[in-house]
Amino acid sequence: YHWVREDLLDKKELQEDIFVEHFQIADNPNLDPSFVAFLYRKYTGIFKKRFLDGLWVLAEGAVYKDVLTDDIFYDDAQRPAGLKARGGHVEHWLAIDEGVHNPFVAIDTYDDSRTVWYDSEFYWDSQQRMRQLSDREKVDHLMAYMDECAGHKLDPRERPGIIIDPSAASLKVELTQRGMYVVDAKNDVDAGISRVSSMLNLKKIKINKPR
Repeated sequence: YHWVREDLLDKKELQEDIFVEHFQIADNPNLDPSFVAFLYRKYTGIFKKRFLDGLWVLAEGAVYKDVLTDDIFYDDAQRPAGLKARGGHVEHWLAIDEGVHNPFVAIDTYDDSRTVWYDSEFYWDSQQRMRQLSDREKVDHLMAYMDECAGHKLDPRERPGIIIDPSAASLKVELTQRGMYVVDAKNDVDAGISRVSSMLNLKKIKINKPR
């Protein structure tokens, strides 16, 4: 549904006036073959079809379908020993999608400098539970969730940083007042989806399936 496709390429009355040629990234003679091979390793599914094969394809409902292979998933027994310990990762974040009409979600995330581990998820669907959470209740749940993930009562200095949508102003205030370190998420959705898809394809993201 891109306007170039709808308003130009698919308009019958314009067909005699427009020259269209389809090409793929591999058709570019100026690109080093090793770089082209790298791109084909990096992208798969929807993004391979768009960026490399030059096709007009929809991503709705199928963004990560082609890259969610079995080797991306793990369980507690397969988690690297010491990942959650202070020396087992370089960064520890709680990534939050606030959700008002949509579910309120938080992902406990560890980065060991080679792989990003999505280790567990807190999930509150207000429509299913028939009750919205206040900002204070959300933070209460998050603090209890952090302790549960760690397996003990966390010292404030041990808590992960918080990544959250910059538009969630009142929740950000509540988090900050309760002693959390809060960072604004980057809201470039297309770039984010592309980055995550590439990381999944390169096996740089692992997901704890049972959690």
